[in-house]
Amino acid sequence: MFTGLIEGKGRIHFMQRSGGDMRMTISPLFPMDDCTLGESISVNGVCLTVTATGADGFSVDVSRETLSRSTLGLLKEQEEVNLERAREQLRLAEVGFREGVRKQVEVLDARAALTEARKNYSQAVFSHMVARLNLERATGALSAAAGNQGDDE
Repeated sequence: MFTGLIEGKGRIHFMQRSGGDMRMTISPLFPMDDCTLGESISVNGVCLTVTATGADGFSVDVSRETLSRSTLGLLKEQEEVNLERAREQLRLAEVGFREGVRKQVEVLDARAALTEARKNYSQAVFSHMVARLNLERATGALSAAAGNQGDDE
């Protein structure tokens, strides 16, 4: 879940299309050293999951469906984008609670939203792996017998 408050800007460092999908590497223009694999980040209002981190920033994979339903496909390398992290909502709620302007229930809601984002990421990774194995099996790259090795023992 996101607050809609832009945390900072980032610059598209690299874009690579593969089929109808796209991988994008974004270099944050503000301190974001604690960016982690699997973190949810809103890029120009579109929730994406960090698939890699490195010296140039972080990478996200954008599906064909997301590209068709957003303006992300119109972006070019070196363009600036708006960034917001789901984790930022939790941090803001915790600070507000300590300062006495937020309630504990708001902190719990933010923590639940972050946990939900992490769960969705894990489910997406699992679904992707299953789909990839099914594709390999369908194309003959992975035989059905190979998937059953060890079952006879």
